[in-house]
Formats: sequence, structure tokens, C-alpha cells
Amino acid sequence: MKKGQILLGLVLSMGIVFSAQASDSRDKAYFSSVMTILRTHIDTLLYLTNTPSKHSDNVVRHAIAINQTMGLFDHMDWTPARLAKLNLINGDIHTKAEEFNLYAKEARKNSKKLIRASKKWLVDGKQPQFVEAINKLSTSCNQCHLQLKDKQAPTLMTYNME
Repeated sequence: MKKGQILLGLVLSMGIVFSAQASDSRDKAYFSSVMTILRTHIDTLLYLTNTPSKHSDNVVRHAIAINQTMGLFDHMDWTPARLAKLNLINGDIHTKAEEFNLYAKEARKNSKKLIRASKKWLVDGKQPQFVEAINKLSTSCNQCHLQLKDKQAPTLMTYNME
């Protein structure tokens, strides 16, 4: 093998490694961005629940936005190998990959319940079903958040009616 071929092989190998690292970095940034969108809508819902205003009728729109954003989790790569590369979680990655998929499905189901409950709240003016739905969504989100290293996602608070 000639020196030029060896050098070319090394350069190509380094390019592949750097490209994979850049992809991992982009994946983490994307994941973080999606989580920020969710947090913003959930925080806004809690604000609208605690502080009735002329914007309170937007609870349905925020609930729909949460559900649509939850749909983005269906396309994230929760395989054990990917989780290990991203270094996001504590514990056994094989178990966690299966759990993450279950958590994502549960959160999506709860986000659909939140839409129905927010519509009902607007019609009858009563919050109990809405509060129950947002608390279930927060609980399902927290199941996943607790698995992440270094508290990369905050624990969502549940809402208590006075």
C-alpha cells in the first residue's frame, strides 16, 4: 500500500468520525429544542390555569400544540446504541430504550386526553378534568425526565386546585 493511499484512508476515517460527532451534537440540539417547545406550552397552560385572562381560551390551542410536539418523539431514535452514543441516560440502555418508547406513547396518549379536557373546560367552565389531564401528562413526562443524566430535563410540577 502506498503512503498516499494510507494518508487518504486516515483522512477519510477522521472525516467520518468528525461527521458522526457533529451529527450527535445536532441530535442533542434538536432534542433540546423539542423539549423547550414542550416546556413553553406546558408552562403557558399552567399560567393560563392559574391566572384566568382573556387568553384563557387558548388552552385548547396549547394542548393541541403539545400533542403535535409529542408526535416528534415518534421519530426520535431511542435505540440502545443511539442512547449510549448520546450519553443522555443513567442505567441499562437496553431497558431504557424500551422504557423510553413506552413513556413516549404514554405521554402522547395523555396529551390527547389533555386536548379533550381543555375543550370540556372551555364549554362548562369547570377545571377538574383539565387539571387531572395536565397532571397525568406531567407525570408521564417526569417518568422519562427522571432517567436522564444530570437533570437535563426539569421535573414538571403538578397542579393543585384550591
